[in-house]
Amino acid sequence: MLHRRIGLLLLPLALAGCVTDQTGTRNAGYYPPSPSSSSYGGGQSYSAPPNGRPVHISDATWRAPDGRQCNAKRAVERQCDGRESCRVEADNDLCGDPAIGVGKKLVIGYKCGDGRVEVTVNEHKSVSLSCPR
Repeated sequence: MLHRRIGLLLLPLALAGCVTDQTGTRNAGYYPPSPSSSSYGGGQSYSAPPNGRPVHISDATWRAPDGRQCNAKRAVERQCDGRESCRVEADNDLCGDPAIGVGKKLVIGYKCGDGRVEVTVNEHKSVSLSCPR
């Protein structure tokens, strides 16, 4: 179990690359809060889109109330992009923990055809994404 947990933590770090935060510290997958951001905001099941429209992930952010966040787009894309529906767990497996000991929210923006949908889910909850037929 520990090896699986460590592997899940290292994968997003490898995929995200390293960026330097405002203090000059290199942090994999950590993105400092944007000045314009005022709100804050696994498991999977899916089916191929034979009759419905596929979900296309635009953005996904794992956020703390103080604005610390990490980019969860790749993790959500792996679970959902191109599928008619999927289920995403809101937890630190998405891209790490940008704010240890603080409750976070997952904010996902996705497209269904020409329309855009945005959903927010609390930590340790799951959300289903789908496009209507």
